[in-house]
Amino acid sequence: EYGPTADVKVRQALYYSFNLNEFVESYYKDEKSGDILANVQYHPYSQLSWAVDDDFLGKLNKYEFDLEKAASILDEAGWTVGSSGYREKDGQVLELNIAAMPDHDILATLIPMWQRDWEENLKIKLNVAYLEFNTMLDYVIYDSDNNVDKWSVFFLATSIPTTDPHELYPEFHSKEIGSGKDNTARYRNDRVDQLFDEGKAIFDIEKAKPLYQEIALILNEEVPKIPVYANTYFDLYNEKLKNFETNSLFDWVAALEEAYIEE
Repeated sequence: EYGPTADVKVRQALYYSFNLNEFVESYYKDEKSGDILANVQYHPYSQLSWAVDDDFLGKLNKYEFDLEKAASILDEAGWTVGSSGYREKDGQVLELNIAAMPDHDILATLIPMWQRDWEENLKIKLNVAYLEFNTMLDYVIYDSDNNVDKWSVFFLATSIPTTDPHELYPEFHSKEIGSGKDNTARYRNDRVDQLFDEGKAIFDIEKAKPLYQEIALILNEEVPKIPVYANTYFDLYNEKLKNFETNSLFDWVAALEEAYIEE
């Protein structure tokens, strides 16, 4: 909600100039098998969610990496390269404050990519601040009201604990904006609020599905968040371990209750 990232065109340009496939293929490639142990996706739901189907996936903008398109979007929005050497609009430099954690191996890959494509290629000024983890959480969650002017972009890995798309309510509903609340992007959209409010009262998932698909399509267009990857995990267990039933949404901690070792 503050600075250049308040402009949806800036957010869209950042998406087009963020090479997600390059990151996933570099960071999540298993060197022995050659398998890529993560997937790129363009919505914030679980891949197993009842809100996700082929028709919905076909409607999403895939934001294929395209620096020329990103530059064109910025030019058309009035963010042009000025005398400073960076993009400017009405005397304001297109400057991004990136809140990052030190010694984080994912950020050690992402930040050089952003510096190459956002700063060097698109001429966006980047200021990278390496913050202790709790300070980062203060910035974006616990004391967010007093820190909106200090950051533009941050990365935190999160889990998707359920197939229910309503799980995203606190992340994108405007009621969740403010210190101690979960709408870290401080995103406001009346239609998204309305759809979440209507969706939570519908018990038939087939009737609820189009509402949650519309939410994801709006988020895909307005880019308050860029989903970067969804991991693929493989858990290996000793064959003596019995009744240890885990799955994508039922982790090993919960599964231990019924597990036992066969002598």
